[in-house]
Amino acid sequence: GVNLGPNTGRSTLFSGTIAAVKTAARFDRSGIAVSINYHPSIDTHEYWETAKEMTAQPLQWLTSAPNATMLNLNIPNKPLKEVLGFRQADLAHIGRVQTVITSKDSTGIDIELEPCNDPVPEGTDSALLEKDYATATTLEPAKEADIDLPTEQWE
Repeated sequence: GVNLGPNTGRSTLFSGTIAAVKTAARFDRSGIAVSINYHPSIDTHEYWETAKEMTAQPLQWLTSAPNATMLNLNIPNKPLKEVLGFRQADLAHIGRVQTVITSKDSTGIDIELEPCNDPVPEGTDSALLEKDYATATTLEPAKEADIDLPTEQWE
């Protein structure tokens, strides 16, 4: 399904939406994550049809891409005719929301997502999405590193 809310910036790598795509890649299958740039405090309508229409060609491309290709799409929450097209984009070093600890006690912490208004670098997924471009970012799956560890010294 399509995620309601953007998946931009490095926090994308920790997204539940992306987790399904990562799982597919671990089993040598390609996957696609699609998110609408919907903000409940601003937007009053979800443009699901725009996401559907804009996902068709990338999905077709994915069928002939190398196995384990991970593709992240962010679609503006606008009518299709107002979207300026697709752009390939790197993940911004920050997303448009940040996690803030609102309270903590002996049982744990409470967190909330708050808007992040810090400037983002031009050409990144966050910047392009704000300018009404749909963004496409390929990701790499997490895997074990090929490093010899001195485990015999750790006993």
